[in-house]
Amino acid sequence: MTYIYDADNLVLQITPEEQAQLEHLKAEDPDDLFKDTTMFEWLESMVCNGELEWIRPEEIEDLTDAPILGILGQEIPDSSRRHFAKLQSVYGWRPIGYWNGQHQYQPILYRWGWMNYQIESLLEHLRLHGTATLVANH
Repeated sequence: MTYIYDADNLVLQITPEEQAQLEHLKAEDPDDLFKDTTMFEWLESMVCNGELEWIRPEEIEDLTDAPILGILGQEIPDSSRRHFAKLQSVYGWRPIGYWNGQHQYQPILYRWGWMNYQIESLLEHLRLHGTATLVANH
């Protein structure tokens, strides 16, 4: 699986072999492609070995259950968050710990969601089309 992104869209693309794997999963259990656990397992190698991270809706003050992927910036202390946000657009903050007497955060620089989640599974869309576009919803 590969991806490209800009501020507005994250486009996931799978190979024909990966599409065949999804076909096989669907043949074994038609409901499997609609389970969040299957989606997380399928995207794990892309998320754990790259710059993309799963983003929780509450981290960006969204009221959704949509799967959200994003890119985080370098950790900064709490005292620098306001200044950083003036220099660069930030969608939210991920708390990551406490050291040197301050809470530390990572800014969420980009985030994209699969907003069709209520009517269409991300994996089912990839199986049918070989590509899926997650949107930023600025």
